Amino acid sequence: AAGWAASGVTAVVTGNNRASVALLHHLHDRPGPRPAHVGFDELDLADVLDPPLSTVAQDAGGIGQAAVDLLFERIAAPGLPPRSVVVPTRLVVRRSSPPPDGAPA
Repeated sequence: AAGWAASGVTAVVTGNNRASVALLHHLHDRPGPRPAHVGFDELDLADVLDPPLSTVAQDAGGIGQAAVDLLFERIAAPGLPPRSVVVPTRLVVRRSSPPPDGAPA
């Protein structure tokens, strides 16, 4: 972790809960500054981790509903062209992602 600070790394985004927990474990007893950290996919225990983990929370119900809607749409009209659906997410800010030095909180 100290090597990260020396190389200029100030923030890390992990793509899933397993990677988030692995990074927190790796950084736990390391001296020096920690990079800001945001995980992708809300973790039930995010509030009790040290530090509490900022996450991008997905709407699992919304994703499931969109998938079912697309499936039924495809069954009803197999010739329709593929389309994309965007399901909103939300950023849950906790202490693992403090503002940069000098930035307003």
